[in-house]
Amino acid sequence: AVGDNVTDDTQAVLDALSDIEASGGGVLRVAPGLTYRVTAQLTITGGIKLDMNGSKIRSELSGSNEAGVVLYSNTSVENGH
Repeated sequence: AVGDNVTDDTQAVLDALSDIEASGGGVLRVAPGLTYRVTAQLTITGGIKLDMNGSKIRSELSGSNEAGVVLYSNTSVENGH
């Protein structure tokens, strides 16, 4: 993922989440202070911890009533530095 608030980072984030889920869970840490642009819903299942490290996810789901990020039980988000 690039994290420049312009590039569509959706596939890179989805791939990273898929890899973590396939390995039984873990932490997705992103580079600090960036903005990741996504254009599809991100579903974060149990056992995955999202460490935003001061960064943001900008969701662009045009024409959709879906949430940009869906968190399931046993999932956490941190925004530490």
